[in-house]
Amino acid sequence: MREAGAATLVFGPGDVGHAHAVDEHVSLREVADVAEVLVATARLLLGGSAAERRAGRRLLLRGRSMLMG
Repeated sequence: MREAGAATLVFGPGDVGHAHAVDEHVSLREVADVAEVLVATARLLLGGSAAERRAGRRLLLRGRSMLMG
């Protein structure tokens, strides 16, 4: 995709350095955190009630702070 000039993003649990390796593993906490951010993104982008959109924004900000360390 990137070679074709499309913007790409890698987002998910675990360390990309361990991806598809024999010892690949992720914590369940990381999986749950990523799931929360994906649900928040869907709520924000797909609409729903104003309360759902606010909740989505809050979760996205939390996800962003997790990524930034």
